[in-house]
Amino acid sequence: MPRPDRAALELIRDDVRDPWARPAARTIRTRFAAGRRTWTLEFATPLDGDVQVRLRVPDGGVDDLTLSSADGKTRLETALWEGTGLKTLTYENCGRRSLRVRVTRRSATRRFTIDLVAP
Repeated sequence: MPRPDRAALELIRDDVRDPWARPAARTIRTRFAAGRRTWTLEFATPLDGDVQVRLRVPDGGVDDLTLSSADGKTRLETALWEGTGLKTLTYENCGRRSLRVRVTRRSATRRFTIDLVAP
């Protein structure tokens, strides 16, 4: 196995002095505005890594959850059912520095919660 060169040792030293932090987790409790059927959130992803989004809808709502490019033109992932009123998605982000979450209302329920973990 080759020994690390000077550049590799400097990178190792930088990692020890300023270690990488865990991805930030956020919980957003919100509701659809009156008469609106969609809700969107653009968020920064300064580092590469897994983005995890969970949608929780009370009363077993059937809302949709998608992840797209920041401009909304490219759909990257669509959430799957994990239980009653719960949809989740995971996306391996590489190179995109911001993304967009979109919730589309399919039921009468207006309230929902988004759990977001992003690097």
